[in-house]
Amino acid sequence: MEAKQGQTEEKKLQLQRLAKQLKGQLNRLAESNMAGIVKFVEGSYRQHARNDVNQTITDLAISALVAPTLTPNRLVMEHVMLLAILHANVGTEVGAHFLQNIVRQFSTTYVNAGETEELKEAHNLLLIISYVFSFKMVGARLVCDMLDMLVDTFSELDIELVLLALRNCGFALRKEDPVALKALILKIQG
Repeated sequence: MEAKQGQTEEKKLQLQRLAKQLKGQLNRLAESNMAGIVKFVEGSYRQHARNDVNQTITDLAISALVAPTLTPNRLVMEHVMLLAILHANVGTEVGAHFLQNIVRQFSTTYVNAGETEELKEAHNLLLIISYVFSFKMVGARLVCDMLDMLVDTFSELDIELVLLALRNCGFALRKEDPVALKALILKIQG
């Protein structure tokens, strides 16, 4: 039992070190130094369990991007670009893990947005999902389904979110699935 306790303490320290190292890299994230940061993170995947790195990088990205204020588009784009590169180089489970957490958090935040003041957090999460789609980590179906859900209720928040998504990935959406986009526009007009 004591060996197991020591093992979990060691694991906890390892995860804290990993989080500190990855946070340092994400804090200096920019297009100009993307290649070096990608190499560092890929090295972390070789040194640590994939799930640990996936969870750590997802937690760090969410804490950096999802705030009660609007996050700058460039910051979101750079973080999602890093995740898209890792999704391509390391494996699709990187993007899948991140996307699953983002969509789950969007769903929770969106439901609670009326009661609490999580409006900007919902904006930030949908912006992240828009960039995930733009970087081709997910198909148009997810974005179309989310927009369709927003159009169904069509509150002030829903209109803001639809406009945000269409501004950020509308052209890519039109290119990938013009029929779904046309159906959405017709639904909005109705």
